[in-house]
Amino acid sequence: MTNVDASALTPVVGERVRARGLAVKREDVKHEDPSPLPSPRVRGEGVTAPSPHRELDRLRETARLRRQLTARLARLGYEFERRDVRVGGHLVVPFTQIRDPDRVLDSVVEEADRRERVTGRKQSDDELHLPYWAELWDSALGVAEHLVASDHELRKRRPPSPCTQGEGGGEGTSATQQPALSPSLSPTLSQCTGRGRQEARLAILDLGCGVGFAGTVAAMLGHRVTFADIETPALLFARLNSIAWRERVSARRVDWKRDRLNERFDVILGADVLYDRSQWEHLEPFWRAHLRDDTDACVLLGEPGRQTGDLFESWITARGWCLSRSEVRVITRELPIRLFRIAPLRLDPTGD
Repeated sequence: MTNVDASALTPVVGERVRARGLAVKREDVKHEDPSPLPSPRVRGEGVTAPSPHRELDRLRETARLRRQLTARLARLGYEFERRDVRVGGHLVVPFTQIRDPDRVLDSVVEEADRRERVTGRKQSDDELHLPYWAELWDSALGVAEHLVASDHELRKRRPPSPCTQGEGGGEGTSATQQPALSPSLSPTLSQCTGRGRQEARLAILDLGCGVGFAGTVAAMLGHRVTFADIETPALLFARLNSIAWRERVSARRVDWKRDRLNERFDVILGADVLYDRSQWEHLEPFWRAHLRDDTDACVLLGEPGRQTGDLFESWITARGWCLSRSEVRVITRELPIRLFRIAPLRLDPTGD
């Protein structure tokens, strides 16, 4: 397993994704792109192909909705671009993002300074929402790579893992000392109780989704996705990027410190949400409240190798969660992205 030197990483604000080698094609999104997006396809369901007329109508509706969203974002003053991002060597994701995230950050800081001069009061951290959502983070790419690599294994059953305990079990378990796990999402669904889900689609929450890359890839793979972020512009971009798969996508403005959704999920995704240690006390109960308790549900976290990531492993296992760790490489950096798969410890129903 590769040792990650957290000190070599730049701070959160400066860790900009430059997408060298990622983009197949880049283009400004001032007007609607006339090329149609791919129609959604749910693998393994055996549905008949739609008629050419229905497919054409659907593509036209997709284009109309994209025009509406791009116009709304333009009115809000955002400059953005569209490019194709390749994931897993074969899946091409048409993706729209902020052209210059630094400009968005500068505008937020300038507005905060202006308000402080006018009011004489400095905004608190809760009031000042730095636009981390405007980046396409390396961790989101890593989570997406993992989703694509594991897509063919989602329906396989897995034997029980250290996440399952008999009566009288101890504290949380870490699997980081075991051999590196294969890149499969299935342990996040069945590893912790030994039961496998047979449904073709999973309910996935992309928490702190930002521009929605990981959740968009999950929707492309046929899963039902809820995007959740505290920033409304982030949700607009997530909706825009997933518009071709809109029948199985929803977006919710969520503050994980205070809000709760009236829904539970098979998988909760989190790309680079662990950088702020003070948020863990809020994330942990949110995860517990929104994971299915009658299925093999887990949280899948992408983490770029910060010191906070090192500390998180012992912190979460001490609170009754099991954790396994693997790594995935992305094209935007030399060091791999760490993937943490966590799930609440469950009693073995057999009592063994």
